[in-house]
Amino acid sequence: MKRVLWEASETDRIAARALRALAKNKHDFSGDGPGGLKEADDRQGRADADYWAKKAQESNPGEWSDADVVRFNETLKNQRDNPGFSERFATTLGGEGTLQFWRDMAAPPGGAVEGDRAKTLAEVQDNLSMTLATATQSESPAMDTWKRDVIAAGDKPFPIQGLPMGPNGYQVMSSLMDKGKFDDEFLNDYGDSLLKYEREYPGDPEVAWRDTANLNYPPTDEPNDPFAGFMEGLGHNPEASLEFFNDSTTADGKEMDNWDYLVAKGDDAREWPLGEDDKALGHDALGHALESATIGVPYDSDATPPKHSAGSAELVNRIVAEYGENHDRLKDSPLTDSLGNITAEYMRDVQSGINRNRDLETYGSDANLEDLAPGRLKDFLGGVGKDPDAYGAIINAQQAVTTELINEGYHDKAKYTDFSAELENRISSGAEIAGIMAESRTQAVYDDKIAADAEFNESLATTDKWADRAIDMGLSRFPVAGDAAGMIIGDIKEAVVDHYTRDSSDEAGQDRSDFLEGQRARSGDAVYDATYQAAIAAGVDEENASSQADTAARQVKEGYALGRQRAGS
Repeated sequence: MKRVLWEASETDRIAARALRALAKNKHDFSGDGPGGLKEADDRQGRADADYWAKKAQESNPGEWSDADVVRFNETLKNQRDNPGFSERFATTLGGEGTLQFWRDMAAPPGGAVEGDRAKTLAEVQDNLSMTLATATQSESPAMDTWKRDVIAAGDKPFPIQGLPMGPNGYQVMSSLMDKGKFDDEFLNDYGDSLLKYEREYPGDPEVAWRDTANLNYPPTDEPNDPFAGFMEGLGHNPEASLEFFNDSTTADGKEMDNWDYLVAKGDDAREWPLGEDDKALGHDALGHALESATIGVPYDSDATPPKHSAGSAELVNRIVAEYGENHDRLKDSPLTDSLGNITAEYMRDVQSGINRNRDLETYGSDANLEDLAPGRLKDFLGGVGKDPDAYGAIINAQQAVTTELINEGYHDKAKYTDFSAELENRISSGAEIAGIMAESRTQAVYDDKIAADAEFNESLATTDKWADRAIDMGLSRFPVAGDAAGMIIGDIKEAVVDHYTRDSSDEAGQDRSDFLEGQRARSGDAVYDATYQAAIAAGVDEENASSQADTAARQVKEGYALGRQRAGS
């Protein structure tokens, strides 16, 4: 609905402007108007691009009045998806001119801009990023030249007028990659050049990127690490991101996998600069890039992901193997919320990996997590689950997949000679995951003191989209559809909130062991409800449905204990 309303508003804006241009003569329309909305949009975009590019070339953007900056931002907002504007504006300024434009506007000689102008510049930064992303989709010779020039200017300094030092081209361009989908080839060529420059630089990354000229809004005093913006660019382009993490770069004659340099903890791996909070700058963006590469849609998109490709599933395997072996690196890490989303997306693969005795049908290619060294997957889950957002995503997806497996089992009940054994097999993996998550949450709250119970409670509600997503993957196998499936999804979400939320008020405070035992009971209750409802829906009488649900709940409690033991090891 939002999209339809936005498109209607855009149509009104373009048509009204075209009609005003046609009606310059108050007695009659002129005869040289556009042939339709598309042509009108293109004409208007090129006219606006010419106006603002000329103004940028004839004046210092850092000295534009507040009113000019507001008008420029409105133009970007209206024209950022218009190739007629975006390409014309970029190519008229040229590669270096585009970088100089933002450098001058964002960081004038007086330092970071504050107040209302800073708020407007934050919008300008986002809209300019989307404008340039649109421009890079063009394959015209002029845009090819722009792309080459931007990459070539990567190591060139862009100083404040009259001073010798300043941020280089990589830092300026990366600050304009936070929004929009940049061209695949441009992103990978830019990334290769950026990695080569840093790996051949004689100092550490924190030395290479020590310049703190303000290029980002809201302003910070942190160094401009261009990998952060570049990772955000990959985070909005799944195809480019997957290709980049599966590629390698040669520097000083030595070829090295991009994965090994940016993610793995080897001798030659990147030392990510630290921010004011001593957390790795850019790791949040790195997580976004890994999300897009593995899930197949931009990390902040609500679009339905495609089936998992062999390449994306293999990348998930590498992620779990890396952080399962080095789970200490996940403590209070900005990466964990993204890793939680990836885990939720691949929940069927995760449950299949834990239950090594039986493969579950996955959504596309299987990540083959059962092939990892023993304990890697569970150690990975234990490390990731200490983050509230990751915890919520994983619990929602786990509950949905477990419920789905129970319903599938009842749908095919006649196939099994010992259905109780089959039912236990279907819920054991989810039970272990619930136990791991409970132990991780407890460690975060009681032991490491890196999060509060209230944060975990809140995440259960804010990450419930993963319950929808897990069910969406399995609808072709689900015994019901339409309204009935919607009711089941609603029941799952309600069960997650009801059974995994803890009353964290001072009066209801519990010690560590009491909380864990309570979570064990509530995990059993959640599966009891799902099993009972599935049995009744399948025509089982109440007495047998209750008996089967009791058996399932006991199995959950046993599996939960195994998961707790593993996470606490």
